[in-house]
Amino acid sequence: MDLETQIAKLQALEETINREKQERLAELSKEIEDSSSQLKEELKEQAKSKRDKDKQRQETYEQFQTEREQTYLDKKAAKAAEKRAREEAKRAAALGKMRKKGE
Repeated sequence: MDLETQIAKLQALEETINREKQERLAELSKEIEDSSSQLKEELKEQAKSKRDKDKQRQETYEQFQTEREQTYLDKKAAKAAEKRAREEAKRAAALGKMRKKGE
């Protein structure tokens, strides 16, 4: 085999290697792009899930606070009603005593 034939074969082999290398690089680039897109979507979903959980937690807390405040107000109103009832009973008793004395 002469030198020119050997050089041509080596050049053809080099071209084949370079072409295969470029194809493999393109495949790897596509895989990286796909993985990156998938990871980006997963991160978006995780962030949305976290926001939803935080929102639910906040709503639950606000509901708890509202119920707690309402319980406090109900107890306060019941206490005031009891006090009024005791005062009315005292007035009624005092009025009854006054009427008996007046008889």
